[in-house]
Parts: sequence; structure tokens; C-alpha cells
Amino acid sequence: MTLLGAADLLWLMGDSMRAEYKQARAWINDVITFERDFQADFFTLSMTFLGSLLALHDLTGDGMYLKKAINLADRTTVAYEASSSGWPWRNVNLRTGKQRTGEVSGNVTNVGEAASATLEFSKLTYITGDHRYKRAAYQLWHLLDRAPEGTWDGLVNTWWDVTNGSWLPGPNGTLDATWGGMGDLAYEYMLKTWVLSGGRDEVSLRLYTSAMRGMRKHILNITSSGTAWLSDVSWDPKTGSVTHGSSMQHLACFAGATIALGHMHGINTASQPGEPDDLAVAEAIAGGCYQMYRQSPSGLNAHAVDSLNGTHATPTAGQAYYDQQPELLESLFYLWRITGNATYRDWGWQIFRAMRMWTRLPNGAFACLASPTQAPFNYIDNTQEWWLSESMKYLWLLFSDHSVLPLEEWVINTEGHPYRAQRWASSSSSSSSSRSQAAGVHWSWRESGTSSKAAADGVQ
Repeated sequence: MTLLGAADLLWLMGDSMRAEYKQARAWINDVITFERDFQADFFTLSMTFLGSLLALHDLTGDGMYLKKAINLADRTTVAYEASSSGWPWRNVNLRTGKQRTGEVSGNVTNVGEAASATLEFSKLTYITGDHRYKRAAYQLWHLLDRAPEGTWDGLVNTWWDVTNGSWLPGPNGTLDATWGGMGDLAYEYMLKTWVLSGGRDEVSLRLYTSAMRGMRKHILNITSSGTAWLSDVSWDPKTGSVTHGSSMQHLACFAGATIALGHMHGINTASQPGEPDDLAVAEAIAGGCYQMYRQSPSGLNAHAVDSLNGTHATPTAGQAYYDQQPELLESLFYLWRITGNATYRDWGWQIFRAMRMWTRLPNGAFACLASPTQAPFNYIDNTQEWWLSESMKYLWLLFSDHSVLPLEEWVINTEGHPYRAQRWASSSSSSSSSRSQAAGVHWSWRESGTSSKAAADGVQ
């Protein structure tokens, strides 16, 4: 999985990695097959395996990748076909098409995993013209668009029963929503399926803007220092009481990138004068996430933190480890591209220096840490699959020229795999004047700012 996920980065890096790319391509062609008799995770199959193959096809035009992508998609659509609720089964046997049932892991899913194929199946439909894929994945969007029980001000309950499509409340009967793990991907793909469609898909845009307003109202807290904190939230439908979680997950740091991308395409979900626009929200989130690193003795983040007191991050019990998460690096890349503010490059470079200092092994590999906030910073003998496909890719893109994967033309999936977007419709839901203005701001910043090479040279 690591080599498949890294192959598009090898391609993007050009001649310097062309030999390594050819080796990866040969391995993918000769070794990867989906005729496997085991229960596979639908979430991973969609965003990692299918996502990598679709990106490689878009980047290279190589039909081998598309052939494998279709083979995999045809094996995984049964996750929808065997469901009467519109919510996909959480795992599927790639050979038999059977689902694991009778277990919590089989009958119950979370909204993030359920949404994991919406972007990939949409892309496959755009490539092949076969509407089966997008139609299957979009059942979820259409269900949520009707604002069923289990949704609240655009936010979606985390856990759902696949067998009947009902939401599963928390222990006290609450609707539990998060922009962190198990919810994050749904909100990210609400926006990105709209962008991938070239602004034609009104359902996904409606879901995203509604979710953004709910996030602003119930999850976002911008501190007096101008940085943001995103916590989980629970709402009791009977009493109307609202309870916020005490921690912030690093996984929620994806929001800086997603919200900045929405701003670039003309979206602003501020509801009243004086409320910060979406770009300001994205920058505040990235600023808050960077404090997870700056207030850590190693310069690297814990998986989740309970507090940031200005000098020291207090990690959440059981989540004190560092596992090479890419979400802030992703946000820094988007914000650098969209604003031209070199601070985001500086932050990325500081993070990379900490990675080299504390996680690089003598053999050149990079490891995870048991606790980045408390010395000694002991290694965990593991390199995550997303280390190359996301963390290193976003760092590389942060210091690459704007001509590499221009955000006006490409959509990057949740695992860092880029798809070419459909040509923008002149009558999309986000007015063409708004989109032109957003794009114009992007390019004027780029043209008036320091050149990419000069800025990179200035970061030491």
C-alpha cells in the first residue's frame, strides 16, 4: 500500500525520480490484484487503493491504472448494492462480494467512512461515462440533503446503522458530531465533490455550506489570540442542551485546507457583518494547529491535545503519540498557494526540521514517536502509509512552483491523490464572478509576491 500511495509523488517529482517511478509502475502492474478472498475495509479501498489508481491515470494517461481502478470499483460497488438503506457496508469480500454482518464492525458505520467513495466514484464516472459509480456513492449525499433525523444545523451524527439507515445516538441520547476522525472526510468531500464537478453539483455544495455554518455556530472557537480550536460537540434533541469535548484532534486540522479551497472558489459562509470570512477561519484553524507543534518540546504534534497554554501542549490521555499526520502540512500548502504568505512555508520548514531531528533513523527511514511532548522522544517502530503519499507530498508541494497541480484545475483527495477537475460551468452555483474574483486574488498574490524559488531560498 505504501508504494502504491507514493507512486504519484514519484511521477510528480519528474526526471529525478523517473527510474523509481518505473519500478513502482512495474510492481503495481505485476503484483497488485484484487482477486482476494478476505474482508477488505471499504474506506481504505476507496481513498487509498482506488484513489491512487485514479490519480496515476489522470497524471500519466496510462490505461493500466484505469483498468485496475475499474476492476476494483466493480468489486466494491456491492457495498452499496447490498444495502437497502443507502449507507454502504463497512467492509466487503473482494472475491465473493459478501459483507461481514452480525458484528458491530459490519452493521455500524461512521459518516466519514461512508462518504469515502463519493469523490473517487464520481471521478470514475467522469472518466468512463458509466454513471453506476457516482449514482451509488451519491445515495449518501441525497439522504443527508433531506436533513433526516441525525443531522443538526448541517452537522451529521457520527455513527449510523447500515441495515436501516438510522442514526445511533451517544450514551445519553445525544447527537454527536465531529470535524475530527470519523466525521472529517464527509465534510471534506462535500466540498471536493462540488469542486470536482466543475461547480455543477448543487447537492454537495448545499451540504458543505450548511455544514460550514453549523461548524461556525457549534464547533469553532476563535481565541483572543486569533487562533482556532475545534472540539467535538454533543446535542440533546430532547432538551436542546449542548456539550463540547475538551480536546482537539490533529485530524481536524484538515479543515484549514478544505475551507481555504472553498474560499478560493468563491464560498463565504459568514452569516452577518463583521463575522470572519472563510479564509480568515481557515487561517485561524491553521494557526491553532501550528500551536500543537510550537508548544511541544520536540516541535512535533500529539495526536490530540486537551489544552494549549501558550508554552506547553497538554496531550489527551491515550493520544499523546506522534504518528506522522499530514493535516497541518496540507493546510499550509493550500494557504501558501492561496495567500502567498511565506509564513506558511516557514512553519512547514520548521516542522520538517523537527521531523529530521527526532524521527529520522540511521537507515534514512522516519519513525513515529511514543510521546513528542515529553522527553525522551522514544521511537515507535512504524512508518505510516500516509508519510509519503501525504506528509512528504504536501511538504514537497509547499516548496514547488505553482504550476505543479494548480488548485484551479486539480482536486486532491483525502489521501493526497490528485484528480483533474471537470471544466468549470459558467452557471455554477457559486457565481462565475465570485469564482473569477477568488481566482484573480490568487493569481495577483502569486504575481506580486516573492517568486517560489526565491521564497524557498529564503527559508533556512
